Amino acid sequence: MEKQWFLYVSILTLLMLIGMIAWANSPVVMSVSEYGNPYLFISGSFIACVTFFLISKSIRCQLLKYIGENSILFLFFHFYALYVSHILYNILIGTGNNNTFPYYFLHFIVAILVCYGASFFVNKYVPYLKDSKFIKR
Repeated sequence: MEKQWFLYVSILTLLMLIGMIAWANSPVVMSVSEYGNPYLFISGSFIACVTFFLISKSIRCQLLKYIGENSILFLFFHFYALYVSHILYNILIGTGNNNTFPYYFLHFIVAILVCYGASFFVNKYVPYLKDSKFIKR
């Protein structure tokens, strides 16, 4: 019980620290390579990685397990998925600033769905692109 309590307090503390770093840093827009203060960005990124590692140790979810097993595919496809979501935005909604809250969240959802579909396709039809067990030595 004491380990669980320590884990939850650690996660909460790290999340608050990430929030403070994000608030102190100027807005980060990765699509145009604006990272604000690079030292705050790197320290916040490291703390976020540690936090999500701790969170992943405490959560059992099939979707997160699938994303973790296919993280290389998600990393590869997310650029193209975001490109597709921006094209769909411009076709369906029109021009304007699509980097504001509700629209950027929709871009994220579309990107996750496209990456999920692409990783499912790769796993089912071309698994040798992902797994090294198909490579003959």
